[in-house]
Amino acid sequence: MDAPSRIRQLVDELKRRRVLRTGGVYLAGAFVVLQVADLVLQAEFFPAWSYDAAVLLTGLGLPVALVLAWAFDITPSGIRRADAEDGAADVSTAEGRAFRRTVRLALAMVVVAAAGGTGFILWDDVTRAGRPDRGRTAAVADASGDPLRIAVLYLEDESRDRSLDYLARGLSEGLMAALGEVDTLQVVSRNAVRAARDGRVTVDELVDQLGVGTYVEGSLTRASEGIRVSANLVDASTRYTLSTHVVEMPAGDVFEIQDSLVTELSEALRRRLGVEINVRSLAAQGENVESWVLVQRAGRLLDEAPSLWERQPDQVLSALQRADSLLADAEALQPGWADPILQRGWLEWRRSRYAAELPGQGVEAPLRAAESHARRALGEGGGAAARELRGVVRFDLAGAVEDPAERARLLALARSDLEEAVRENPALARAWWNLSEVLRMEGNVADAQRFAGRALEEDAFMEDAPLVYRQLFQTAFEAEDREGASLWCREGRRRFPSEADPVLCGLLIVATMAPAGPESPAAALAISDTLVRVVPSADSSAWRMYADMQVAKAFARRGMADSADVYIARAHGGEYQSWLGYDEAHTRILLGQPDSALTLLRGYLEDRPERREYWPTDWWLRDLWDDPRFVGMTSSSDGGG
Repeated sequence: MDAPSRIRQLVDELKRRRVLRTGGVYLAGAFVVLQVADLVLQAEFFPAWSYDAAVLLTGLGLPVALVLAWAFDITPSGIRRADAEDGAADVSTAEGRAFRRTVRLALAMVVVAAAGGTGFILWDDVTRAGRPDRGRTAAVADASGDPLRIAVLYLEDESRDRSLDYLARGLSEGLMAALGEVDTLQVVSRNAVRAARDGRVTVDELVDQLGVGTYVEGSLTRASEGIRVSANLVDASTRYTLSTHVVEMPAGDVFEIQDSLVTELSEALRRRLGVEINVRSLAAQGENVESWVLVQRAGRLLDEAPSLWERQPDQVLSALQRADSLLADAEALQPGWADPILQRGWLEWRRSRYAAELPGQGVEAPLRAAESHARRALGEGGGAAARELRGVVRFDLAGAVEDPAERARLLALARSDLEEAVRENPALARAWWNLSEVLRMEGNVADAQRFAGRALEEDAFMEDAPLVYRQLFQTAFEAEDREGASLWCREGRRRFPSEADPVLCGLLIVATMAPAGPESPAAALAISDTLVRVVPSADSSAWRMYADMQVAKAFARRGMADSADVYIARAHGGEYQSWLGYDEAHTRILLGQPDSALTLLRGYLEDRPERREYWPTDWWLRDLWDDPRFVGMTSSSDGGG
């Protein structure tokens, strides 16, 4: 049999066994899957490599589908092996053996092609690490690894009984502060290295996200002469240890230990970077060692408070009380030192946050105590740090008081304190964030967004970072800025993958902002299922209701009214949920049902009359803006019309 005859016979056999048809159906299905994946990625919900993974899996599935189609037939009686039809080449003959070789060659070519495509994807994924990430935001530094950008990782306590943890904390933060005073260096924040210490990010992630070029790591343990501290200066790009520095001194000479480490590290940095580094000596300042130790012990208790809150919330307030006693003793031992006073102020501020979640606890009393500590710290030279504390506390107090005049007074005072704090020290991330919140409440959205971004620039790992990302997304979303909303949604998801808000923002984008393609409902369903998985189990029912309403919007935008109604009913769960009235109204608008939407909005206002002022500019309600009933509802004090 000549070559053309063998090829024709192969093609006929491929047709008979429905291999070509199977390949066509598979490719059509793969196209739909990749379209859904692309839409979900537009919402910045999954990481960028997810699309490559989808392409890889669909590519690997094609040769498998073709081989199975060749080998098996689906019949009314079930799946059976696909035998050669009558008259097909007998494999025992020379022509049959040649035909079999042709089939094997063709299948081998399919497998090689799939493997080659897979290899290309994997190679592209590996080499992408060396290419710039176009998704970076201003909140995250370029990860090129600037040698002048330094991280001081927390020293490890390697003592047998782990009793030196407070000392490891104090020496680490002392090194951060000492090197942070050098103008030519950029020392990453304590919150960032604390995230690495607590396991929330790896050192590699910290280096990549913040563009760290050099870092310090080390440990301390007990020695015959007291305390031995070992610190390594490391090149972040190669993980090569540039130098090792060991200091051994009596346990009471903690300032001398710190000064010795700073001196040695400064000299190593001078040789590496070519910059002169001069830092003040703590030992020469006449600081009280016992007072310093008490502050470190209290600081350790404060560091542990968030995890204690997760495990035993009823024990948090007593732990804060123990920390406050230590700080009060430290203050008594060294009058005029502002640090313990500032720590007591932040302790009371934290107490107010926990008190808000505990029955029978009020927030105003601890906030007033925090304000008093801030005022005392200012008198002891606390400067910008004390103004930041007082501004943050006054902002929270404004939200706790009921009198409108007092609220306005406190907001004005908070703004003044915070503006002065960032003017004196622009690195105060928490001051920028709270100033952003004050401006947002005043209606200055542009500056509020700019200052929130500045807070992340100064400290992308600040305690309230999830709230900052949420506000930046919400501001862009409310302005109908899809690009900006997607950007902040992606960054929030990258930084806080276990938080619900960054997942929710992806659902909102797919359901209400992204192009309403045929894959939109499938993408919305995929994200909604993930959203319910990441929220606490106690809250999953309410989150499921809200997620189902967003899925209903995805169906409504596609004109699939029956499916939308199914998910609306599923969201309410058999009993009308008034808190979903606003979102259902939006869904009804998308379904072309303005009368139902107006009825829902009117009922919603009975519980939340303050929302009325936002609706005339709410793009979800755009189709109602010119409706006289809507105008009357949003302009009259009684919500009539």
